[in-house]
Amino acid sequence: MRRFNSLLLALGLALGGAASAQTRIVLGGSMPAKGPDSRALVSFAQKVEQQSKGTLKFDASFDGQVVNFRSSLGGVKDGLVDAIQLYPAFYLSELKVMNTFVDLGLAASESWAHTAAVAETVLLDCPSCDAEFARYKVKPLALSGSAPFNLICRNPVNTMADLKAKSIRAVSANQLLVKAVGANPVAIVPSEVFEAMQRGQVECVFSPLDWIPAYGLADAARFVVDTPLTHDSSRIPLAVSLDVWKKLTPDQKQAIVRNLPYLSAEATSNNIADGVAARQLAESKGLKFGSGGTDYVQQVASFRKGELDRVVRDAGARGVEGAAGMVNSYREKLAKWQKIVADGHGDRAKYEEALWREIYSKFK
Repeated sequence: MRRFNSLLLALGLALGGAASAQTRIVLGGSMPAKGPDSRALVSFAQKVEQQSKGTLKFDASFDGQVVNFRSSLGGVKDGLVDAIQLYPAFYLSELKVMNTFVDLGLAASESWAHTAAVAETVLLDCPSCDAEFARYKVKPLALSGSAPFNLICRNPVNTMADLKAKSIRAVSANQLLVKAVGANPVAIVPSEVFEAMQRGQVECVFSPLDWIPAYGLADAARFVVDTPLTHDSSRIPLAVSLDVWKKLTPDQKQAIVRNLPYLSAEATSNNIADGVAARQLAESKGLKFGSGGTDYVQQVASFRKGELDRVVRDAGARGVEGAAGMVNSYREKLAKWQKIVADGHGDRAKYEEALWREIYSKFK
């Protein structure tokens, strides 16, 4: 069918000229359609279509209808879809280098500067990242940041003893923190967390609060440990097939790239806002919030010390070369972005301008 459509497109160009052609990018999303990254993608696609004068259009589906969290990377490599939402934490073996940046989330205290620092490092200053993505014929175009992750639990957590030997859903380096508080990590994709919690297969879910409405967790959970644990700024709301990217015209590429600062900022903003709204919903549903107790808070703080050094060691153990240089590059960029964010005083337009100036205008 794709070859047939390509023939039709070629025939249309021959008969009517290039001005009448429209390129459609089939995007397979694993996140819910109403999720923060998905909503940002939809509005981004509208901007791109308008700026390209209708020559470029995204046909998007979400909720894992075509590809899901675990099949999206293979789906874009095999040509099942042209573009994906990509969450590297689910590809520890395939994306070893990129998971170095996933691990950095445990050391992050907020999303705005952290996301920009990771994006600048990955997109502009990481040749091994480029090579890794190229093996799967995919090009990451933007990164987004999350709201803080917490523990959403079936029962109250008043001390660390309440978590001892309990199963907690977590992925990537977050599993190390779960072990540090005496619990057992279990890797489950987001779409499976409600059933796992309802059946008692997991006691808690290590996730942002917006999973409460997104996956119906208010009907299975009763308590939130209100101590922020990590920020995920390695998520990629838009990655496109390299083959598809190469076929786009310069004007079409420019229409995409010029709107990437908006996509990154909008997705991050949506994630943070959804976290605030989810907390209000959880409270209205009767979920209780608590710190987890002094011993829990102290253990989390202790775990965070030396995290950047731990990231380098773990990356090396996975076979990642030059991990120390990547983390040092991130550290330098984080200091720069912390100043940019502080100087911007929460001005979204200034943040997007900085993303364009420092990152996306330099896109190759």
